[in-house]
Amino acid sequence: MLYQSTPNSDLLGIAGHWGRFSNNHSNGLGGESQFTSEVFYRYQLSQNLAITPSLQFIDNPLLSVPSENTDLIFGIRARVAF
Repeated sequence: MLYQSTPNSDLLGIAGHWGRFSNNHSNGLGGESQFTSEVFYRYQLSQNLAITPSLQFIDNPLLSVPSENTDLIFGIRARVAF
């Protein structure tokens, strides 16, 4: 879901994803699942520059030890257009 009050302005986004290994996966993770969500806000600093901080939450990350935990990740991206 995205929200932008006016074209070419700041942008708020919220996303979610659920994924699962297939039941016949050979590494023993068959049927394991993970849920991921992200919230971000894109600051449109100028026509050619945007900065986007984000916060991601991962519940039960696949291939992690221990297998049942959560991760909270802060990220920042930049977009420069020429």
